[in-house]
Amino acid sequence: MKKIILSIVLLTLVACSKKNNTPIILIKTITVVNLKDNIIEKRIDTLKDTSFNISLHPGEKKLEFIARKELPKTAIDKKFDIAYAYIVDENGENIKFKSNTDFKNFMNNSGYQLTHQKSYIYHMNYTFNKK
Repeated sequence: MKKIILSIVLLTLVACSKKNNTPIILIKTITVVNLKDNIIEKRIDTLKDTSFNISLHPGEKKLEFIARKELPKTAIDKKFDIAYAYIVDENGENIKFKSNTDFKNFMNNSGYQLTHQKSYIYHMNYTFNKK
């Protein structure tokens, strides 16, 4: 039942986006409420922030990257052990980027402008502002 409702919501969001020609970015939040008892919550929303921080991490395959960020404890109104946000497609699957440039082009085409980036050994941090 939850999957059906989620599918309807996602289809509505995508349909509205196509009507308005406004690109949308879908964010899947995975919240581990209680790691010990394996209580996990998942939610998909559209990105509405005017400023957005995220990191690009290597995926499972070579030359494949996923965009995610760890959410601070103050980001959610409940107590939790750990939470991550991922950029996903209409099916809730992580979007796999081929390179940093591919990711930055995706964000630019979705209405976000790169304002800051910092390189680390295993990932890149980015800050984007809505155009």
